[in-house]
Amino acid sequence: MLLQNDDKILTIGLPCYNEENSLDTNLNNLFTIILNNSLMNEVSVLVSNNCSTDRTESICKKYRSLYPDIFTYVTNETNIGPDRNFHNVVKCSKSQYVWLLSGNDSIVEGALSRVLGYIREYKPSYIYINFIPDTTCVNDCDVCFDKETFIKSLKWRCSLISSNIVKKDLWLSFNMEKYFDSAWIHMGYVLELLNHFIQKTIVSNKIDIIPNICSQRNTWDKNGNLLLFGLNLFKMIDEYLLDKASIAYELGQRSMSIGYPGTIVHAREQGLKITKDTRLMIKKAMSYNKPKYLFMCLPVIIFPEFLFRFVNSLFHIKRKIKSKIKKLYCRFFIG
Repeated sequence: MLLQNDDKILTIGLPCYNEENSLDTNLNNLFTIILNNSLMNEVSVLVSNNCSTDRTESICKKYRSLYPDIFTYVTNETNIGPDRNFHNVVKCSKSQYVWLLSGNDSIVEGALSRVLGYIREYKPSYIYINFIPDTTCVNDCDVCFDKETFIKSLKWRCSLISSNIVKKDLWLSFNMEKYFDSAWIHMGYVLELLNHFIQKTIVSNKIDIIPNICSQRNTWDKNGNLLLFGLNLFKMIDEYLLDKASIAYELGQRSMSIGYPGTIVHAREQGLKITKDTRLMIKKAMSYNKPKYLFMCLPVIIFPEFLFRFVNSLFHIKRKIKSKIKKLYCRFFIG
């Protein structure tokens, strides 16, 4: 079912599934910013409810009754998965651009006005919205006219769904279906841009998003699956980025693999079983980084799960003992 609003320049699209704890607050924040800055004629909000079982629907219906001219509510009869829901947000929007925003994340005051300014002045094919402090950046944004400048400025920081603003007609012109079930369809759009590079891009350096990292980790990192999601992204870059000699490919593989040693340990702690395919992907991913990382990870991959859990429990006991000793020392000798 689709309840839609009029055409706008920008749609803030929220693909949601069971996000009642933050959705109400974030929607209220969005509408407050839109109204306070008189952006009703340029910005709209869209929620695609992916068959949530919580209060998502009642929250959205409340805001639909309050802001019928700037709010679109879409419901999926079944859970179609995250990638198809992201695609649904873009497809159902009635605007030139779509800001893919997680229901857990919030944007800061001034962000919408900046984004609209970028769109009016440059008409870019993509806008990256920053959420990582970077003291090396001098300008508010980098305007990129070629692939090399774009990826050097972007540094593959766009894995957070909320950091991506896409151009609707370009998104729909690409074969985005091939990224379904990867959990990284938004990164697929960046890969398509690098393969075609049709227009200029914007990399914003201002902190315009406040991400709820803990909530997202709880959603995605069940039974150590965060490692598998990371490997899917590595595989996507390896498979779909056409120019294997490009700096984008090299930076992509290195940046995606650099955090794997710690992630592998965490995944095994959470109970992830390492299959033959997973083992091969880890080895390939680590080969793009320092060779020592590969040797560090091999024991973790090879050890049977019960042995890894036993060794890991010893480390937990050691940390607890050290913590208690420290507390006792402070209590009796420091006061």
